[in-house]
Amino acid sequence: MASDAMEDLDRWSGVLAGFSRPTADLDVWTVWQVAESGSQAFLADADDGNRYWVKHRDSPHGSYSLAVERIVAAVATVVDAPMRPIALVNVPEELWSVEPLKMLGIREGVAHASANLARNIEGEVLEHIPMDGNSGRAPRLMAMWDWFFGEDEQWLYALDEHNQVWSFDHGLWVIGGAERWDAGSLLHTVDLPSPLDRPVRGMDPRAFLDVAQRIEQIDPVTLQHCVADVPVEWEIPNEDLEALGWWLYVRRRKVADRMRARAAEASRR
Repeated sequence: MASDAMEDLDRWSGVLAGFSRPTADLDVWTVWQVAESGSQAFLADADDGNRYWVKHRDSPHGSYSLAVERIVAAVATVVDAPMRPIALVNVPEELWSVEPLKMLGIREGVAHASANLARNIEGEVLEHIPMDGNSGRAPRLMAMWDWFFGEDEQWLYALDEHNQVWSFDHGLWVIGGAERWDAGSLLHTVDLPSPLDRPVRGMDPRAFLDVAQRIEQIDPVTLQHCVADVPVEWEIPNEDLEALGWWLYVRRRKVADRMRARAAEASRR
């Protein structure tokens, strides 16, 4: 196989210069509850009429975890993986200056929001494979898990859609429990597999093959747009976003190969 110059980390230096960066789409107003979790997410209504789980940059998990959430969602769109829809929201002073948000130490500014799924069951195991398209959804989720070094399994099963599965809460992907990533830390993991250890019985081999092709064929510019989908207010240096784009680009081939192996395994069951 011919060498690919963009698999050289140095070739990613400066590629995000001039990229447009996203801004808040919505304001949130009414807070319904604060989750008992490390991210201190809170459930709030936004001015588009929808309800979101909101994570702020001052949470114990920090702004890098929010950047991971954005980038996972952007890449999921490219490979057609079922992640919950996201938005950027502004937390106005009317909310952050009073309880219950005041006790969290939230500042005014841009936060990450994930669309709430009404009537759901949360699970820590990828299951219900025969239900409502999950035989095709699960392979795409397994691919994303492997590609992004997934951690802390969290799945949502939609009760009104026969337990259709969604992935959510990706703040610990890539970095685990660390506060941040950089080129040095990514160099240590770029060649390491991170498979989701689940049986593939009942999963659609064609979905594994399709997501493998989508991952392998992703181009550097597409990944650059994905890693640039982070607001400047979160103060993630360009060099760290560029390093993550490089990391994903280098990992793509071996992840695709592992998904093809999973397809072969699913075909035998």
